[in-house]
Amino acid sequence: MEIFSIEIISPTKFKVFKDVLSCQIDTNEGQIQIFSNHTNFCSSINLGEISIQQNNEEISIHIYGGSVNFDNELNHFKIFCLDFNDEKEIFNSIEEISKIINKDSESSFHFLFSEDNKIALEKIQ
Repeated sequence: MEIFSIEIISPTKFKVFKDVLSCQIDTNEGQIQIFSNHTNFCSSINLGEISIQQNNEEISIHIYGGSVNFDNELNHFKIFCLDFNDEKEIFNSIEEISKIINKDSESSFHFLFSEDNKIALEKIQ
């Protein structure tokens, strides 16, 4: 299977993925999947998730608004966004928030995670 590259660019971060097999992303027109040598493509995106497939690894990136552009001549996919985080960054941020909440409170709290990526804060009795 042929490969392509992806750049994710925000005002404060920049990340490159090489040897990408496919990329699935939610656009304003609907969910699309990009493969190597895709036709030229441009769309806007809202809050959503990008799933990047590299060899036997799937990477999830959370995107916060922007636009996407696939250049067929360069076989390159660019994602311009307000911000992005991978799942590890989000989990680390949640752990830090939890420590701050529990430090400044007489009660203890913990986060609950649902299958659809929603987060809730629960007071521990």
